[in-house]
Amino acid sequence: MLYFSVVSLQNTDSFMLQNILGVLVGLFSAIIIVTIGDAVVGYLAPPPIGSDLKNPETLKAYLQSIADPVLVLMLLFWLSSSFAAGYASARIVPASARTLSLICGGILLFGTLLNMTMLPHPIWMMILSVVGYLPVAYAGGKLATPNP
Repeated sequence: MLYFSVVSLQNTDSFMLQNILGVLVGLFSAIIIVTIGDAVVGYLAPPPIGSDLKNPETLKAYLQSIADPVLVLMLLFWLSSSFAAGYASARIVPASARTLSLICGGILLFGTLLNMTMLPHPIWMMILSVVGYLPVAYAGGKLATPNP
């Protein structure tokens, strides 16, 4: 009896490590996509030459000057990152696909909410990102796992 409890504990630990790895891989893929998106947005709407984006007021003014089509593109990169995180985490651990994809989407949503509280964003962008993160992450996880 003791042998079986030790074996199941080891299997549980292994499964937990797989889940943690799945979330980390998902979040890493999201970070890559958001970084690429920020680079694209910075290319399409560069900040004024000589501006100090480390200054919060300068950064706020720059973000308010970005045109709506570029902000739509930024939002698409954000939601794509959530999709990729859900997909990647579900590919790592298919048995926990739904849970891991929603965990990744929730972590990304939390980060976005922090971003939006610190920096000004249009209301439409706030609403679409809050509403979109979890369903898009779930869709990524669903696509990554075959139907039983």
